[in-house]
Amino acid sequence: LRVVRYFRSLRLLLLSVVHTMKSLAAAILLLLIILYVFGLIFTQAATQFFITDGIEAIPDLYTYYGTVGVSIFTLFKSLTNGISWTVVVDPLMELNWLLVVMFIIYISFTYFAVMNVVTGVFCQTAIESAIRDQEEVMHQQQITKKSYVDQLTNLFKDVDADGSGELTIDEFEDLLHDERLQKYCASLDLTIDDAWALFKLLDNDGSGAIGIDEFVSGCLRLRGAARAVDLALTGYQLRWIIKRFENFMRHTDKQLSHIRESVIGQAPLMPQSKVALMYKANVNGSPCWNPAN
Repeated sequence: LRVVRYFRSLRLLLLSVVHTMKSLAAAILLLLIILYVFGLIFTQAATQFFITDGIEAIPDLYTYYGTVGVSIFTLFKSLTNGISWTVVVDPLMELNWLLVVMFIIYISFTYFAVMNVVTGVFCQTAIESAIRDQEEVMHQQQITKKSYVDQLTNLFKDVDADGSGELTIDEFEDLLHDERLQKYCASLDLTIDDAWALFKLLDNDGSGAIGIDEFVSGCLRLRGAARAVDLALTGYQLRWIIKRFENFMRHTDKQLSHIRESVIGQAPLMPQSKVALMYKANVNGSPCWNPAN
């Protein structure tokens, strides 16, 4: 298992390096542009000095800034600590102090701004590549789920004092008031405000007791916020129940209509005068008149 873990880490590192190649190319291009601009400035100043005073006046100036390519290489070495700043700045100081200021601006801009931004881009790209790695995501989810299962199993064993393997509602409600248990459930993103409601949700078979499998699987379902698939399933079940209820109501109305028609068809017709008399008696509050009379 340790060897597999190391190979997984190596694969993740290699994958991150591959995904940062595009950022690496952009960073190299930006750095080459900066080196070329400042190298051109220093080479131009050195060339004008050589024309008037000659190369022998400042030999080190020609060594480090004789051509554009040499200037770029000198600036790159000074940026990556391949050569001391004092060595490459001294010839510029003999030439003009403004060139020293330009060199300081170059070092400050590339070292504090460009390199830090490039490092941040590399780190962000590597993190995003690791997040997009489906195998690594599944592996982390499995590790997280196993950790939750182990914690819930240990929690169940701690609260099951009699060792029966089941929790009744009384045991469950009493233990939910324990501060240690509340903190433990809070670390698992579990809400335990209503003990009876939570107990009913965990008791799938309706036996009145919660087994360890019901407890672990139920807590895993209730952990965290509702997922989109849970909301979609709840909406589907609600629409199914409403549809079944509407069909039941239509069927019930038809049956009641048949019953009413059957009752009306079998009962004798009441004379109109007696019906009016019954209505008048009910309105006046008098006892209801019996048609049999």
